Amino acid sequence: MHLFSPSLSPETSRQVVDSVSQALYYNSLKPSRPATIWWGGLVGLWLRLYCSVLQ
Repeated sequence: MHLFSPSLSPETSRQVVDSVSQALYYNSLKPSRPATIWWGGLVGLWLRLYCSVLQ
């Protein structure tokens, strides 16, 4: 299952970043370690994928 396709528009990727950062923000209000690790991994994976698409 692919969460992100290489043909993401800038608008879509901005929405993804917004939703992820919102989730990280709300998660930091009620810190739970497994969820933080999960979000960190998701963000890292997405950034790596996004950078590889841009190159």
